[in-house]
Amino acid sequence: PFRVGFQSFLVRVYSRRYDFPRADAEEDSLFSSVGRPMAVQAWYPAEPAGNEPPMPYQDYLSIASTDPSLKAFRDALNSFVFETACDDVMDQCWAFLSPEKREHFQRYLQIPTACFQNAPPLPGAFPALIHHQGLGGSIVDNPELLEFLASHGYVVVASTFQPEDGLSFGVDSDFTRSIKDIAFLI
Repeated sequence: PFRVGFQSFLVRVYSRRYDFPRADAEEDSLFSSVGRPMAVQAWYPAEPAGNEPPMPYQDYLSIASTDPSLKAFRDALNSFVFETACDDVMDQCWAFLSPEKREHFQRYLQIPTACFQNAPPLPGAFPALIHHQGLGGSIVDNPELLEFLASHGYVVVASTFQPEDGLSFGVDSDFTRSIKDIAFLI
């Protein structure tokens, strides 16, 4: 019943830090001790403008940030998200794909989704859901389900829920640590 808006961005969570802030970490390091970087994606009932086409699937694989201090984090996260999607779809990472499989994956990335990127939200209140992908998952797990929920009147928010050691972008196995990210998202 609703058209779906989608937004994706990075924030710093100043109440959270990695388990081992490094003394030699520079501001643009993945391990900066000045606020823990966190990716946020949101699907919501929306009012897209005019004849705007829906976003292609590839837009799920690029999380934006205008904060120059998050460039290293953003680039590493986007690389992880791209490789995870490639492995999920093609059962191989990009580096090992044949030219034909690379072309196939590139066509896959152009498939339209049900989302309109950065579309204005519909006015009013909607129930919210937090999506937690589960152990080892990626921020792009189950986007079709999240689009479906938003199209039925829910606001759905997801994050990377990465381990506090900062060594991976896969979802941590310690749900008690993810609770802190969920609290921030709420």
